[in-house]
Amino acid sequence: MAQPPCRCLLITANVGTLFEQYEALSETWCSTIAKAVAAAKADFFALHLQETGGKNVAEGLQLVNPFLSLLAKQPELLAFKRSLAIIDDEPSSATFTALGNIYMVKEHVEATIWDDTAAAFILLEGQQVILASSPSPSEAMLFRRAKFEREIYPVPWTRKGYCQTRWQLNKHDVSFVNIHMFHDASNTVSLSQTPSVYAQCRASALQIVRANTTWAGEHVAYFGDLNTRLALGPLVEAIQKQLKADKQQTLKEQELVGLTLTCDGVEALVVTPKSFVMARKEEMFISTNHGQAMLAFDQDLALAEVDLREQQITFPPSYPYSETAGEPKTFLNKRCPGWCDRVLVTESLQDKVVESSYQLVGLDVCMGDHKPVQLTIE
Repeated sequence: MAQPPCRCLLITANVGTLFEQYEALSETWCSTIAKAVAAAKADFFALHLQETGGKNVAEGLQLVNPFLSLLAKQPELLAFKRSLAIIDDEPSSATFTALGNIYMVKEHVEATIWDDTAAAFILLEGQQVILASSPSPSEAMLFRRAKFEREIYPVPWTRKGYCQTRWQLNKHDVSFVNIHMFHDASNTVSLSQTPSVYAQCRASALQIVRANTTWAGEHVAYFGDLNTRLALGPLVEAIQKQLKADKQQTLKEQELVGLTLTCDGVEALVVTPKSFVMARKEEMFISTNHGQAMLAFDQDLALAEVDLREQQITFPPSYPYSETAGEPKTFLNKRCPGWCDRVLVTESLQDKVVESSYQLVGLDVCMGDHKPVQLTIE
């Protein structure tokens, strides 16, 4: 008799704000994630975290165990009797990535994970937590983690990288890759050329990840904070044209350090290295068809030219939202809104995607500056 389908919910979540404001956000955050799992009717749940521990990482990492406990005790998740959490927990290490991979499985699913030492898939049993800084010899063989090389990114080295696990779920081979890509360190540098230097770095990094995480005939899902940003040069040009606005640029040593668009004496857009103040952002990116018109400027992934597929985006940008509980649909003024958090799959996995399952999680509640993004496969 053929085995029933295994429905897998994939969620990516940058949790920097969660760990920085743990007391204020943790209950709502975990409850919202658990309700998404229940709504998806998932048998297998994969949660990829970036920025685990937040900015004050040494202090924030002390909250990992309370967080894992709080998540596991959500009523909607009690049926998941087996779990595996892989947490990068040593910020002083040269290989630190702040990534966390959490997998939860219901009893009826035949779930095995690849063991490099045994060169075979082994049964996932019980509830396991692997600390990436000090795994046992057997635990270390259950995942592959790497930090991007220093030469890829033009500004001071960051803790960006990727972590892969390989699974057999009801006899189907599938890999899950958690990725955290480089951010735009300066808005005005991004604005100065298209594609930006940061977009080019992200494209190179994605090519490296794709090349290093491929096995013949295996389904692969890549989900994480890809930090994909809108092309600011063309975007600002389009806004100026639409508003018939006046443009004023500020240069310092022949480098752009500020830009202002003014319409009828009112500032419509002000860009500095660390701020992006735009009138009517929420209307343009949320209220008006979830910002679909802005997707024309979402060009990062095309630049990478990798053989991966993405479902149609019909949801608002996933970043940067207010970190204040009463402002779940308000954008911060530090960056242009963008679809930073993504789920990409190999072509072989595309026909297993559940229709209309590519969505934001928690649009109506504060989830931190990033909203998680979900996709269901079966």
